[in-house]
Amino acid sequence: MACGFKLNSFLRSFDGSSFLQPVTCKPHKYNDLERINEFPFIARGSCSSYILSCCDEEAVSVDMSDFNFISSFDQVNGILIAQSGIMISKVVEFLAERGFMLPVVPGNPFATLGGAVAANIHGKNCFKNNVIYDHI
Repeated sequence: MACGFKLNSFLRSFDGSSFLQPVTCKPHKYNDLERINEFPFIARGSCSSYILSCCDEEAVSVDMSDFNFISSFDQVNGILIAQSGIMISKVVEFLAERGFMLPVVPGNPFATLGGAVAANIHGKNCFKNNVIYDHI
């Protein structure tokens, strides 16, 4: 079974204020996601938010950390296409090497791109650059 389900060790929120022991799975390729669609699920990145929004007692918590690749980058227009499990720190590093900067950056560099989108992060410069949805 490519994406086996198991009872995870306890997951905790970034600040340690909440804990939960959800049923989890970790897909490694897109075909693994087909089996997950048979159940209620919540995608999980790095668990770096202050609330434990990546799991629930009645849903499978899906670890998306293997979906962490940059698919393409348009150097002319500054358009990045990446998978949801990539950490923001890797995106920032990739863009900086090419003379670009992510317009909205969360306070925690270990947040994932998918988590940043799910939470519609505003970062530290929201007055100027708004929220991440404005750049998708």
